[in-house]
Amino acid sequence: MEQLSQRLMKLDSTSPEFTVELVIGGMTCAACASRIERRLNRIDGVEASVNYAAERAWVTATDTIDVASLISTIEHTGYEASTPEEVGRARRERSVDLERRLVVLGTILLHNASFRLDEGCRRKCIPLR
Repeated sequence: MEQLSQRLMKLDSTSPEFTVELVIGGMTCAACASRIERRLNRIDGVEASVNYAAERAWVTATDTIDVASLISTIEHTGYEASTPEEVGRARRERSVDLERRLVVLGTILLHNASFRLDEGCRRKCIPLR
């Protein structure tokens, strides 16, 4: 009960607050999650919960704290952090890049196959036209 009252006092009721979900990278065990959680909870106006298995942190903070400072705190602790939107954007960019590479590779393979077919036909004296 004492911990709850300390947490409630930490979040000032007069300041508006927001909740943000962060994606955490680089955690190797539950102790890593605990370390990040402790570091975030040291910030005035922040209440954080970190889950190792989900690789996520849920942070409630007053509006005087910005998301960039939360990410910076996690990164200074030695882990990677980003918003789910940033992760989704990076995945889409990676997907587009892979699609481009696949198209280029397919074009090269198709050209190579047609060249080999043309060579084979000429060797056997089969007119193509």
